[in-house]
Amino acid sequence: MLLGVNLFLLVLVAGRETRSAQYLAHARLEAVAILEKNGIQMGCELPKEMELPAMTVTRDTQSEPAQAAGLLGEVSPIEDGTTSYRGENGTIRFSADGTFSVSLEAGAYPRGRETPGHFGLSCLRKMGFDGEISNPDEAGDTVAVRQTWKGDTVFPCVAVLTYEGEDLKSIRGVRLIGSPVVVASEEPLTVATVLLEFLAHLKETGTICREIRGMTAGYTLSTVQINPIHMLPTWYIVTDSESYYMDAVTGVVSVAS
Repeated sequence: MLLGVNLFLLVLVAGRETRSAQYLAHARLEAVAILEKNGIQMGCELPKEMELPAMTVTRDTQSEPAQAAGLLGEVSPIEDGTTSYRGENGTIRFSADGTFSVSLEAGAYPRGRETPGHFGLSCLRKMGFDGEISNPDEAGDTVAVRQTWKGDTVFPCVAVLTYEGEDLKSIRGVRLIGSPVVVASEEPLTVATVLLEFLAHLKETGTICREIRGMTAGYTLSTVQINPIHMLPTWYIVTDSESYYMDAVTGVVSVAS
């Protein structure tokens, strides 16, 4: 009898999940149709539903000497009232708001035959910064790398690497380092709701948009306080006219800088 009850409950749950998935799929198609009626095409595949949790991260100052040493070799603190270190390959300064700057000695990091982007990525990994190249053409003397956190993009955290000839000369940017803690938050909006909320924002602001070219799930950072930092699940929406951030829980839209 107990086995029969368990089987019944299993079938009931599976049925609810199937109906829920069907409802979401239908809602997504309906949202795309509404966009098209308003002259906006989907130029990308619809992403999966948002699964990233809200988190907080406390700055890990204890790991900063090791991060500096990974890039600069053996380091010693610079006694100038800041969190700075000097090594044989140059100097680095960390700030409480996550910004950092690196000045490298001439010839410390020649890239040889490697592309500026891939060479820059390998240098950033030495200081615990994983990322993805955000200007892949690499045509100039600078390369921008956006940080990823356990595979997920942290949109405001970007390192800009500057070259002189084949030598990497400096790195400046914002990075996120610490131990994440998941915090309670409301359920994120469905992708269908995100699309309709985005359409409402475009109409409210009078913005002309003809195509959505990309939707990427990731994080933005709260600027309310420096430590701990709040990591907010966010959609990065790229259109034919502008790029936007949308809070995945509240639906608030802002132009991506």
